[in-house]
Amino acid sequence: MSKDYYEILGVSDDASPDEIKRVFRRLAKQYHPDANPGNSAAVDKFKDIGEAYDIIGDEEKRNRYNDMRKAGVSSIRPEDFEDFFKQADGDTQQKQPPKTKAQPRPGQTPPGKAATAGDVKHKGKEFLNELGDEIGGIFSNMFKKDGNNPQAGPKPQPQTQPRPEPLTRDIEITFEEAVHGTRKRFSFKLMNPCGGCRGLGSKGGTANKQCALCQGRGNVPEGQGNFTVSKQCPHCIGRGHVVTDPCTLCEGSGFSRYEHKMLVNIPEGVKEGEKLRVTTTIPDRNNNQPTEMFLVVHVLDSEDFRREGNDVHSTVTINLPKAMMGGKVKVQTIDGARGARIPPGTKSGAKLRLKELGLKQPNGTRGDHYVEIQVEIPEATTPAQIEALKKFAQEFDLNVEGN
Repeated sequence: MSKDYYEILGVSDDASPDEIKRVFRRLAKQYHPDANPGNSAAVDKFKDIGEAYDIIGDEEKRNRYNDMRKAGVSSIRPEDFEDFFKQADGDTQQKQPPKTKAQPRPGQTPPGKAATAGDVKHKGKEFLNELGDEIGGIFSNMFKKDGNNPQAGPKPQPQTQPRPEPLTRDIEITFEEAVHGTRKRFSFKLMNPCGGCRGLGSKGGTANKQCALCQGRGNVPEGQGNFTVSKQCPHCIGRGHVVTDPCTLCEGSGFSRYEHKMLVNIPEGVKEGEKLRVTTTIPDRNNNQPTEMFLVVHVLDSEDFRREGNDVHSTVTINLPKAMMGGKVKVQTIDGARGARIPPGTKSGAKLRLKELGLKQPNGTRGDHYVEIQVEIPEATTPAQIEALKKFAQEFDLNVEGN
């Protein structure tokens, strides 16, 4: 078998679904094209990772794949599943109930039907969006085949274009920005179709030459025993076309690394992990129309405050006499310094509540600010200090010699 999906992900064949998903997420980040610009080996590895997870990350497909491994089928690809089981199971397809009129949503695999290359592309993009990685046309170009690759020649455009999936990116903000809200400059990198060749990879945007080996399909048949499956065309690397006159800007890849800058409105009181829905216009994307994005907020820790819901927590240190006798203390809040009164006999760990000095809620009310008191205990180091502490202990009838 030329491809072992367990070996590609580096997991055993009895690995749990959670372990497989965890390993996939790590490898997808490591070999993402955005993280490895110009590294064709990383792109190939990235494709293999997505293909492997689409199979062994799905329970039904994994069971079928395990059966195919036992049968010794060579060069298994996702789109070959259906043909394999038609031959292996004989009239299995005839026993399936008739199709209903209800049609699946775009990208959804109908029940009882094996995944196609298009399903793999759609599911792969869903996996990467979970990671916060949207790679434009790279992923789809990797999995298009059988003459469906737009780079193999001009194709008629459908009357209605499907709405592109929203980009997802992470944005870091400070605690203060999350509390008060702000307008923040934000930039991110992505792979865009090359402006010089319109994503074709050829100089001047001229049409590429169809691959003579696979005839534009992107794959070639390979037989073993009673089964015939497909493998990636080694001549065009699955593209279906060959660039004869590479574009000087992108060196034939059809893509360029682009840094997009935008100004983001951070709403007041935004929370860790919250998704902000924004729109931005990215050149050469979505026909230069506004593109929908989701920004996943990550709030940096504050040295002074800790948030729990709409309440704010902080710590104030006081000396022993103030803890015993009480007094005033200055507390830093999200609205600036405020005075607070320490009651006599306050112990370490006690909390003061400053009403309505927390974060604002959508209904206009505010949370509270809780101040935890820490009492600083001085160390007696001189004979005079030790003698003073003994008198103090006698005055308050404290036993310092033991029980």
